[in-house]
Amino acid sequence: MASIQVREIMMGPRGGPKKKVKRYIVRWEDQNGIPDSKTFDKRGRFDIPDTAEYFKSKIEAKLRDGEYVNPDLGKQNIKSYAEKWRDRARKDGTFKARQQFINNLGPLAKLGLAQIQRSDIRDWTDLLLTGRPWCKGKSVQLSTASLYLQHLTTLLQIAVDDELIVKNAARKFRLDGDDYEEGLKGPTATELLTPQLISRVREHASETVSIMILLSALTGLRVSEVAGLRVQDVNFVRRELNVVQQAARSPKKEPITPKTKSSRRTIPLSKSAVETLAAYLADDAHSRGPGELIFAAPRGGRWYATLLGGNFRRACDKAGLGTGWSWHDLRHYFASRLIFKGRDVKTVSELLGHSSPNMTWKVYVHLWPGQEDALREDMDEALQDITAKRWDENGMASDLRAEAA
Repeated sequence: MASIQVREIMMGPRGGPKKKVKRYIVRWEDQNGIPDSKTFDKRGRFDIPDTAEYFKSKIEAKLRDGEYVNPDLGKQNIKSYAEKWRDRARKDGTFKARQQFINNLGPLAKLGLAQIQRSDIRDWTDLLLTGRPWCKGKSVQLSTASLYLQHLTTLLQIAVDDELIVKNAARKFRLDGDDYEEGLKGPTATELLTPQLISRVREHASETVSIMILLSALTGLRVSEVAGLRVQDVNFVRRELNVVQQAARSPKKEPITPKTKSSRRTIPLSKSAVETLAAYLADDAHSRGPGELIFAAPRGGRWYATLLGGNFRRACDKAGLGTGWSWHDLRHYFASRLIFKGRDVKTVSELLGHSSPNMTWKVYVHLWPGQEDALREDMDEALQDITAKRWDENGMASDLRAEAA
């Protein structure tokens, strides 16, 4: 258990009058009998943060529940801990792979094991994918960044097992990437976003990001594809959206052509989706010419994957969903809606812009229902599910519901 020692000390300006002040020292011993202490200006209570009693109650709870970790143990920096892990490799190939990971720790290298946060990992992975300052600005492929992330996750889990830190900050961390699903298993039904969750996220996003979230949920657009969408890419008469370019990884660079033929595709739009986009562009604040990007970033700049993905994660966090979701989950949501409504694998593959139906099957096979379900269009239904609450607040719910009926 912890205790509080009261100590009186003389304090005052140099050469001036001194007076007695009290300091409250919380003392405790960890599970191994190693003593530690922390000093506070106020005694306070168990429910008042930054006071001795509050800190004492927290320490006692951690000791009681077996969750206490000596903070001094977590001060070891990640690079030195990773080097010890590297030296335990039994094969040359494993040693080299771990050394390559260490060479690419970048800003994480000097952080203490207990210091690292998910935001640090996000900044690190962004540098890996957009340009590494420690490697003359060169980026790595998404698969390579994923491998380095796996190494970091393993390393931090070893630190947890060694009782150097309490939590693994890299656990369940996801990368944002245009082709993140390639070679990976897609989410299960319980790991998918729902219309209700998407609606909550939209309420905590800006107007522009809210519309971009809705559009990706209805069309399966990748984060860079929705960021690179121009007015001329939407055929409002035929109700089609043409994916012919995507945002570059840097806002300073012009949009680029999708790297695969299958990524260049046409996606049908429902009447409601077209009207939503048209209403957005009709606003003077969002007026655009045919060759201009539909969505402008703050201060008139260009959206790109890292910026838009960060906005989405913050909206998720504000909505109470945490930061474990990424823009790609909107794409998974779109795919799951098609699958649950009976769309065949070829149709889903073409709409997602996958390289082949085989790839789509590998990612979503566990979601596919029986093929006896009839094929049917579902976009208007999805739009109503996602936007019902927002439109209710604006007094327009009846129009959408009448249209859906």
